[in-house]
Amino acid sequence: MGFPIAAPPGAPADRVNTLRKAFAETLADPVFVADAEKRNLPIRPSPGDEVQKVMTSIITTPPEVVAILKAAIAEAKPDSRAAR
Repeated sequence: MGFPIAAPPGAPADRVNTLRKAFAETLADPVFVADAEKRNLPIRPSPGDEVQKVMTSIITTPPEVVAILKAAIAEAKPDSRAAR
């Protein structure tokens, strides 16, 4: 999920399906594929339902877990004064 594309929560299923179909068609388009290859951009799509599961797990992370992660990240940052 390097660059996920997401619709807002509660998006109607028919629109989500239309977006997923359009995305799949884009990834199969020969001009798109050739341009990606020319630019050495790897195309490794993940199925929409898998991306949706990951996104849902992220946005439903309990606030107390987010707080623990924020504290851990803050502690892991190198002291900017030590780098001088």
